[in-house]
Amino acid sequence: YEPEPVQEVAPGPYAAGGETAGTSSSISSYTTEAMPEPVAPPAALPAPVMVEMPSSSRGLNMKCANWRDQKERKSKKDQLKLQANCMQQDCEQSLEPIGCRFTDADHHCYTNPGQLFCGEHIGHPDCHDLGAEASFPNESGPGTWTPVQSVATYGSSAGEPNYGCWCFKHCQHYSGSTQVKYRCNTDFGPIKVGDMTGSAVEDPSAVTITSSSGKKGKCACVCGWPNGEWEKP
Repeated sequence: YEPEPVQEVAPGPYAAGGETAGTSSSISSYTTEAMPEPVAPPAALPAPVMVEMPSSSRGLNMKCANWRDQKERKSKKDQLKLQANCMQQDCEQSLEPIGCRFTDADHHCYTNPGQLFCGEHIGHPDCHDLGAEASFPNESGPGTWTPVQSVATYGSSAGEPNYGCWCFKHCQHYSGSTQVKYRCNTDFGPIKVGDMTGSAVEDPSAVTITSSSGKKGKCACVCGWPNGEWEKP
């Protein structure tokens, strides 16, 4: 037996060990580090405890409480009168330091305890916030307090179109049934707020205003329907 001749092969581009012929190389070393343990998400915070609004903080001005408690059994005309009386008291409160930033669901001002409670619990569901601009002393700028609009009628008058109100700040109604004569502190008013469309004062030339310094901080309000019935207190 004769062994087969071994054929020599010329070196190729790669020599033993995977190195390129005629070059030198080094093998990089890698350090394997343990992956960090996943961090658990923080536990959810407990829901804030909603403080109940105490009954002592739910008070309204007397005329607004009358509207709230009597509207179901009053005629349409009397409902308007009650609301106009209510708006006068709320308007006058808006001119006082306590202001009328916070109201109930009917847009009626909470009195002092309610304003304080709501100021300490901004966002409370029973505190309807008119915004910081509604606070004293903003009497006529953007966001100032304005009387109610789009109010429903109740009881036997339910189903009538919604009505609204307007007010003169720093004024009072002249005696009698007229809706176009007012006494106003002309150094501060009259400041007109609310929708007067269709009312007797829509035309300024029809309004008579007598100057009276004692009317500062007073309000004259009227409620009714555009081109329809209007009632003052």
